[in-house]
Amino acid sequence: MRLIVVTTALGLSSAALAQNDPAPTVFDRMAETITAAAPRTGDPVPNAWSAVSIRARAARWHLAEPDDGDGWYHRVGWVSENGRSIGIAACGPEAGVTALGFAFSGDDNTPLLEALDRAGHLTEEAGDGEPVWRFEAQGHVPARISFSVWCTPEGSAAAHSCRTSAVIAYAGDPREVSCSAP
Repeated sequence: MRLIVVTTALGLSSAALAQNDPAPTVFDRMAETITAAAPRTGDPVPNAWSAVSIRARAARWHLAEPDDGDGWYHRVGWVSENGRSIGIAACGPEAGVTALGFAFSGDDNTPLLEALDRAGHLTEEAGDGEPVWRFEAQGHVPARISFSVWCTPEGSAAAHSCRTSAVIAYAGDPREVSCSAP
């Protein structure tokens, strides 16, 4: 009888903990994608296009190997969760993905910064101009992230709205990388 009571109590405790565990958000899925696309420590930078396609399972895209072109490749897709989507782009030379770009509606990047901090370690780098964030996930090379926000002017004929975009660079300065998302 005592075993049944203990087993039942443990089962109820597990169920209660599961209910307190919040459902992942689109920002959690984006943090997973950023981490998955980062080259693993010791691997060559950049990550091969096929490796990013396989590892970044939260993203919906087809990262075909680059065809003949100008040397800089751009593939798009999206990450979604609970009815919200974020447009995403993978960019880089023929050798592989060196950057991700993404965009979402709104002007608050705090939910994404919090999701990245939960997925690894996030610090703001001192510098001139727009802030750049450094993201480090265990077993992966660090990434640098820059954000920009564009809003319709107050009082314009269009409804006021904002859009946040960011570039994640696995090598170099994200402010100097062209990788725009849909």
